[in-house]
Amino acid sequence: MLDYPVACIPGRYGHSTSGHFTSIPIISPKSPGGFGDQMAALNVAKELKANFPDKEIGLYFSHAASYQKFQALFPNFDPSKHDNYVDNVFVRLRDTSEVREFVKGQKVAIYCPVAYAQDCTHEGFLMGAEINVYLEEYDIRGCPRLPHFMRENVLYKDDSSAAHLFLSTGFDPEGIGIHIASGSPQAVNRSKRTVLEDAGLEALIREVPDILESDWGVAYYHNATSFRMDFALPKIGDSSGEATEFSYLRELLQFLRRRPHSRRPVVLFDCSDPYAYSLDGENYQRVFTNEPFTDLFLQEGRIGRVEAGRGARHTTPAPVRILHLGHLRNDAFKALLTVTDLPVLITGDSSLADALSADALFLYDDCDWKSATQRNVFSFAQRVLRFTDVRNILAIYDNTISRFGSDALFDDPAVRASFRSLNQAIREKADLHRNLAEIIRGLTI
Repeated sequence: MLDYPVACIPGRYGHSTSGHFTSIPIISPKSPGGFGDQMAALNVAKELKANFPDKEIGLYFSHAASYQKFQALFPNFDPSKHDNYVDNVFVRLRDTSEVREFVKGQKVAIYCPVAYAQDCTHEGFLMGAEINVYLEEYDIRGCPRLPHFMRENVLYKDDSSAAHLFLSTGFDPEGIGIHIASGSPQAVNRSKRTVLEDAGLEALIREVPDILESDWGVAYYHNATSFRMDFALPKIGDSSGEATEFSYLRELLQFLRRRPHSRRPVVLFDCSDPYAYSLDGENYQRVFTNEPFTDLFLQEGRIGRVEAGRGARHTTPAPVRILHLGHLRNDAFKALLTVTDLPVLITGDSSLADALSADALFLYDDCDWKSATQRNVFSFAQRVLRFTDVRNILAIYDNTISRFGSDALFDDPAVRASFRSLNQAIREKADLHRNLAEIIRGLTI
């Protein structure tokens, strides 16, 4: 399942290479969104370095805005320099003409990721390496614009005899997988205190009551509607008045009500874009006055607090505090995932890879342009898991087919065990980096 495409089996097309094979440049196109594209390219670079330790792996950007985004994730990154070293990979800013001139002398060049509606006929592509490999952004809605001679997962040669291979990615049978960090899931070998101190978040220990004795959760989402309760409106035709669309906080509240004997507080680390709501702290009490949670905002090392709304329709058996941190350093975000007690809410590509690497139980928030992700995950589960596991996983997102609802992932042992099986199957069968390395070896022998 999800083996690399038949088109890439060594010798299939009689492709042979010549010259020296000393480096693999990775060219990243302009990124219109958050940090996912940059992290996808960096993850490919790191894993290729692990598979080809004797090659120089360089990540090249031609757009300053995309290059500079690394500063928010890696504190030692200096955006004023055109050469940085990040996680054992050279990250470089170069003019398109410079990149093109360098790539012409290379045996292999990787273009990653080819985003939704990307125009692959643009000069940022087709740079003339002997073998040009294009990695699609997975599970995107729509198709990139490919040159007329290219088809997914089929090796083509142009008039100059340069080879081109556009690889489908993601969970579908034709894809080569998703981004997953190498090795086994990270062992939890640090305390919660150490995680906060290493992340520079010591202020939370002082300012948030009982934070080290709380159950922790992590949220990184694209749509605030998947997180807040007040946004989870009844479905069309539902006359009950109860919110039936998915809401992470609503599912959490249901879970807490089932364990009234426990007064253990909950702390949720919200690592999403601070402008996800287009609101500031002063407006929270007005907008979310009906929600029984306490929102805290970390700004320049100080905590701003908005208490639970006095007009809340609900109460919580234990305090629930939501810490709005905004985008964290990459190492800090990964560390939080390894010590979380509750299922996490994630979105996009990079956070999915991080959750899988931490073996965290996760609920996925579809981006507008990646509406196929959940459906493809379910299809993948049906191909590789037992019927009982598939049934439990489907029930997480559709409580009409069994006694389980979305909140079953919080505490139902059978559902959690099934989800662990899914995590393991994804790591074993849908590892994009391992499959890509095999493809490159097959093309360069």
